[in-house]
Amino acid sequence: MPMRRNDIPTPVDAAVSARGQPALPDLLLAFSVAAVVLALRAPDALTLPQFWAEDGAKFFVQQYGHALPPLFQPVAGYLHATARLVAWFASLFPSVHAPLIYNLATIAVGAAAVAALRRLPMTPAAFWAVLAALALTPTNVEVFGTLTNAQWVLQLYLLLPMARFVTGEPAKNPWAACLLAAFVGLSGPFSLFAVAGALAGRGYLAVATRRLASLREMTRHHPEMVVLAACALIQLGFTLLTPDTHGARAKLLPGWFAIRDVLAASQTHTLGYAALPHALFCLLTVAALAGAWYGAATAPQRAVVVAVACFVAIQLWTVAGKHAALPGPILELRYGDRYFVLFKITFWTVLVLALRALLGRQRKLALPLILLLLGGFAVVNSDNLRRTPLADLDWREHALRMDRGEAVEAPINPGGGWKVAVPARTP
Repeated sequence: MPMRRNDIPTPVDAAVSARGQPALPDLLLAFSVAAVVLALRAPDALTLPQFWAEDGAKFFVQQYGHALPPLFQPVAGYLHATARLVAWFASLFPSVHAPLIYNLATIAVGAAAVAALRRLPMTPAAFWAVLAALALTPTNVEVFGTLTNAQWVLQLYLLLPMARFVTGEPAKNPWAACLLAAFVGLSGPFSLFAVAGALAGRGYLAVATRRLASLREMTRHHPEMVVLAACALIQLGFTLLTPDTHGARAKLLPGWFAIRDVLAASQTHTLGYAALPHALFCLLTVAALAGAWYGAATAPQRAVVVAVACFVAIQLWTVAGKHAALPGPILELRYGDRYFVLFKITFWTVLVLALRALLGRQRKLALPLILLLLGGFAVVNSDNLRRTPLADLDWREHALRMDRGEAVEAPINPGGGWKVAVPARTP
């Protein structure tokens, strides 16, 4: 059943759409390709697994010697359900294997989040643009291959329940969708941004179609969004009430200079350097977003573009707030690249969608053209396509001593005082 531009999907529309969703083999292929991409971004995570920062200093140490995971113990002002569950699972094995288990789990959950985007109600070209941006944009040492920063890739999954809520299409398996929403929603603060984006997209759709859905109607068909909203409130509560939130709490009014720095840094972290005047790059981003919105086939798809734009904008606003509170060399690729993962992927994706709209009947050329352009920037940034390998700090020797029950104080990456310190085990 084709969907007219100004229609809101009915349950029948949703059922037809569900039959048109990617089949399981297609999703498995997407997962496999995404896993390879993530592994190649940080190959030493598998060949020479090491702890990175909070991997060892927080998640390993706070799990060490405990039977249950401390799921409601925040780090940097919010909860990390993914990291806590992985650390608990790893504690069932000898400590020497912990870094490898952490890194394998990081790749697996990240690949699953990326593969889920095959179900977005957009053209398949959008998914392959996401994957290409994930593979070919510049990076630094902190984003890939570390459990501490797994949430920056895991947040991509939130685009799916957000899009389903906006378009009115229910999940095929509501219980599984709710479980995944809770899992991801309690892994980082991004559920806040996703809920805000979903409400903005739904509001746009109500205006565009002149039909306002009731709260009961929205929540009945989208229990996963109710779960995600609950997770957002929980994360917000921890951020506001936890004393140690200097790294997570952003100012509500970051100021023009902080906003300017973040907007400028978005180009540095997307292209690898300032190829254009920063103001021109911002105009290009807005134009691409407008083109993606204009080229969408239906009002619900346009609403998804609006929702994603709000998600990204709110995230950048909070980054500006954090930059205002804790200034750093954000214009340099080596610093804070994790803050721009979502922006980088969104930029190249909306560029593909905008070019498809511009090319009309030749729209199939859009993805190859953008891949060619993205590949050119990848060649320029060839030194930054993989993270710098972490230093070998002889984790194996320290871990063997831990497993013998000795008290151990082991240095971990990135150095500078980061360490794993565990007490001796009592007989």
